[in-house]
Amino acid sequence: MKVEHVNIRGHMGMHLTARFWPAEVPKTYTLHIDSSHSGCQFDPRSGSVSGEDNFGYARSINSKFRCTEGPHATTQWWFGAHL
Repeated sequence: MKVEHVNIRGHMGMHLTARFWPAEVPKTYTLHIDSSHSGCQFDPRSGSVSGEDNFGYARSINSKFRCTEGPHATTQWWFGAHL
């Protein structure tokens, strides 16, 4: 999917494509990025853990990613565009 901005553990991309994965259980989790896999233009594999999930699904987490670093961490989605 084309994204305007994405940042995972300091790997930042702007105006490029990022690989998203569908929810494993329909109507339970949102789309997410598995940053341990390559694909598209955005490549956040360096520093990832095996099967690392980011944004909306936290089955395999990395404590170095602030959206999953602890029990009070949250994921923030922003849908829109810069004006």
